[in-house]
Amino acid sequence: MRIRAGFAAFLVRGIVSAAVAAAGATAATPREPASAAPAARVPDRAPAPDPPLEAITYPSDGLRITGWLCKPDGPGPFPLVLVNHGGFELARTVGPLLGLFARLGYVAVASDYRGVGGSEGRRELAKGEVSDVLNAIVFARGFSYVDGRRVVMWGHSHGGCIALLAAARAPDIVAVVTIGAPVELAECYRHWVRTVERVPVLKPLIGVSLHVGGTPNQVPDAWKLRSPLYVAGRIKCPVLMVQGGKDDAVPPAQARRMVAALQAAGNRDARLLFDAEAGHVLDAKAYERLGNQMINFLNEQVGLPPTGRPDKKL
Repeated sequence: MRIRAGFAAFLVRGIVSAAVAAAGATAATPREPASAAPAARVPDRAPAPDPPLEAITYPSDGLRITGWLCKPDGPGPFPLVLVNHGGFELARTVGPLLGLFARLGYVAVASDYRGVGGSEGRRELAKGEVSDVLNAIVFARGFSYVDGRRVVMWGHSHGGCIALLAAARAPDIVAVVTIGAPVELAECYRHWVRTVERVPVLKPLIGVSLHVGGTPNQVPDAWKLRSPLYVAGRIKCPVLMVQGGKDDAVPPAQARRMVAALQAAGNRDARLLFDAEAGHVLDAKAYERLGNQMINFLNEQVGLPPTGRPDKKL
């Protein structure tokens, strides 16, 4: 399957698909989602329709956490990918990515995280949220169509930070892809404070100190606890960090430091994919350049065939 068109198209049509699916989805706690209906015939060049999204609810640290699941048609077992959204957005914002992964042969799950959407609890910033994605894995492994031995994570920004921290706690995660992931949060916070006048869009990020319990100067240990850089030695799985040179939220040096720390700790499969033109949020053109490399990195680890045109080797 070629995913070049899929990556560009999902950014537009996927938002509509997710909203329609959300309107008709039912909660699973846990029960097996209905299989996707057979797709109608479409022109050869048109992207295949995404499988439907299913709302899920699962327990995490005594809290009720909500999210979404999307699966390929068929009995499986399929590899599992956790798609960790950025910030404190709703999980349904990555609905198009869930559909894309399902078309590629994954069961795809996104957690709302605690304090977001219909989830109980309060927002903690890369702390309790790590437990939420790990407990989403436990939940998904309860379905017969999930191959619990083939679990990967994909995360953007806050979600990438969560993915790295989760991999440090769960050695059975077999690969991680991050996009614009902060790895030393105190340094990021100080960067936001320094540059907020030049880049006003960063102003809301300064408020995340409320979820940590204070600024880095006030509670330094709390910020260190949330920073994957300090647990790099415990991450043994292959890691691909995607970083844009025009990222205003996360200084590109953070990805370089993290990959260097992983490699210094003996992780020979830690790689940096740097794109000088990409920002913090990848646009359609960036996905055109980088999409197949990210997907194929995960596919290689779970035994799925490569997708799209041959990409430059990482």
